[in-house]
Amino acid sequence: MSARFNPPPGWPPPPSADWIPPPGWLPDPAWPAIPDGWKLVVDSEVDQAGVEPVAVQQQKRGHLRPSPERQARIDAKKEERMARIWGKTDSTALDEDPSEVLAKKVDQAREAAAKGKATEYAVANYDGSLKRLPEAGLSGAVEVKSDGTWKLNLGFRKHTFASFAKLPFEITPLSAQACRITIRSVDNPNFAARFDLPETAAAVIEADLTARGFRLDQMMAAAAD
Repeated sequence: MSARFNPPPGWPPPPSADWIPPPGWLPDPAWPAIPDGWKLVVDSEVDQAGVEPVAVQQQKRGHLRPSPERQARIDAKKEERMARIWGKTDSTALDEDPSEVLAKKVDQAREAAAKGKATEYAVANYDGSLKRLPEAGLSGAVEVKSDGTWKLNLGFRKHTFASFAKLPFEITPLSAQACRITIRSVDNPNFAARFDLPETAAAVIEADLTARGFRLDQMMAAAAD
């Protein structure tokens, strides 16, 4: 039997199926605490509760899979995103000044907005508060579209979307390279749903939304006119 990494609830998935924490590795302090008795490394065929992972169950039931070419593209995109979440950095980026890296990302977000292109940001630690996505602890991506909407993708058949006019974003910095998104309801001030952008600084998503006119204050001013 081979071993696999078993992330606790609320943690993003590891960068690859065979990833095991190297010596001296420490989790991001922003991630939820490890439950008492939780095993970070378990047998590859079972999870913490002794149940086969969904992927293993589906394989045994013979569920259809994407073509090899499509699966390769999906895996490459996922590994690239997860590698950044788990702290694997391109060696060329180590020589760059952090402020220059941030300025470059802000410029890229503004450029995408100016060209009417959608932008996508990796998501972790979703809290399960949206009605269509009641499962907490999911990770995936959020897409900001040029038509005034956002789309949250958290897995197969686990997605939802809304307009910024109805459910705008509140952005809270978590660190120099991460932030938290709180989705607020214009009609119900008591409603809130949250998730983290573990590889996106607050300044980047702020610049993106500002360039598109999607910030709440901008939309309120436009409505008043």
